[in-house]
Amino acid sequence: MRIKKEGDVVLMIVFLLFFAVVGYYLDYIEENDIPVLPFQKTSSSLNIFPGAKEIEMPKEILSPAIEEKEEKIRIIEIKNTKFNPSELNITAGTTVYWVNKDPKRVYQIYDKSPKQRFNSFRLDPFESFSYTFEEKGIYMFNDAVFTFMKGRIIVEP
Repeated sequence: MRIKKEGDVVLMIVFLLFFAVVGYYLDYIEENDIPVLPFQKTSSSLNIFPGAKEIEMPKEILSPAIEEKEEKIRIIEIKNTKFNPSELNITAGTTVYWVNKDPKRVYQIYDKSPKQRFNSFRLDPFESFSYTFEEKGIYMFNDAVFTFMKGRIIVEP
């Protein structure tokens, strides 16, 4: 038993020394403004290391099509038993993500209409659910656990 205790003490000392050295190194880098990974980005090329050959960015990445796709995504955060935002105006084809940012609560989002077009079932903390709205209309949604939580999505063509 004595050997195990001595081994544990040695391991603890090694870890403390390791973290002390890492902390000293990080402080030294911060004080002297030394970049850990010098990264420079221009509009059409990447230069990760000084003196390295520049890499051309593919035209697809820089195209406006990417921006158009980002506009077709909206996020509703769920935290403290509230939807943020609780009302959205979107165009058809937009995907809405409900993200549970509440570390201690579980939610279940569903469409209140008789068709019940979407239902997230159980959304644990930091999980998300998405639905793509293809048809024009007004979609009322609710939480099954906290029934006072309500929201509305207005889809325009």
